[in-house]
Amino acid sequence: MKILRQAAIIAAVCAVAELIRYLVPLPIPASVYGLILMLLALLTGLIRPEQIETAADFLIAILPLLFVAPTVALVARLERLASLVVPILLLGIAGTTLVIGLSGRAAQAVGRHEKHTEDRDA
Repeated sequence: MKILRQAAIIAAVCAVAELIRYLVPLPIPASVYGLILMLLALLTGLIRPEQIETAADFLIAILPLLFVAPTVALVARLERLASLVVPILLLGIAGTTLVIGLSGRAAQAVGRHEKHTEDRDA
């Protein structure tokens, strides 16, 4: 029952995001609106992390499965996309490298900030 309640909260945020996407005439996906809404709800305390933690952990755990269908579709159409294979691979490698690099920099910055805060408090 706990997971259903948590999933319902996440689904409600997604539904509101879809409504916003429908009402606001901007080319922004509903998922972006949903992320912003969830962030605002968490920052304001409207939703506490404990209220969605289990369902969110489950969704993160199954996230790789969500990429299986698009990957299979891409491989199935690879013959028609033969001229795009090299650019797609280069973009994939560049994107992955960029994400890893930026994530590492962000983690280092957070670590430095936490160490600075601990040193200042001590």
